[in-house]
Amino acid sequence: MKSEKKSLLLVIIVSYIVFTTGWYLRETYIDLSYLNPYLEACINFVIYGLWWSGFAFLLIQCFGKKHNWNLKEILTKKPHGKTLLIAIPTILIYYFICWAVVGFQFSFEMNWLDYLLTVVGVGIFEESVFRGWFFNAWSMIVKEKYANIISATMFVFIHYPRWFQLERTMGDIVYGSVYVFILGVLFGMIFRKNRSIWTSAILHSVWDALGFLI
Repeated sequence: MKSEKKSLLLVIIVSYIVFTTGWYLRETYIDLSYLNPYLEACINFVIYGLWWSGFAFLLIQCFGKKHNWNLKEILTKKPHGKTLLIAIPTILIYYFICWAVVGFQFSFEMNWLDYLLTVVGVGIFEESVFRGWFFNAWSMIVKEKYANIISATMFVFIHYPRWFQLERTMGDIVYGSVYVFILGVLFGMIFRKNRSIWTSAILHSVWDALGFLI
């Protein structure tokens, strides 16, 4: 049993390095800006879909027999309606409060297709990786509440290369770390309760859809 956990831990570490490295290389060295912006958006969607969700689903399939949630359940179980009915209005209220306090500053810089694919893609891709795979895998090594905290922490750290690349201030990085960690924990709790990536993926997309506007 201990050897199985050690093997799974190694897979988790290696896969995290692969996800992080691939994401960093794509953002840093692969420039598709010379393409038609709509074509660029579609290519980016396919790249991230294969690199993130495709790899995550492959890992879940390979190790799914030992996981709490298998790939079929994660993908085929319908979103939880009651959770969405409570969470989506809560998200809207949160953003309205933020806009009321700091003022609404519209900063939309994407074309409509890039915006649509980014919003949809981020929810599906990041939830399939961090909840579908990492939360799932960690829950076979530690208790689920700790698995949620660890996967949320990993969710935070994968943002660091991009933040450093954008030369974010230390204050912004600290704020962003807390912000992303809390979101990661909440999405993990939703995933744990509903046993499907779709509920957390929808909420993740709604959150980002509003966040990208300011």
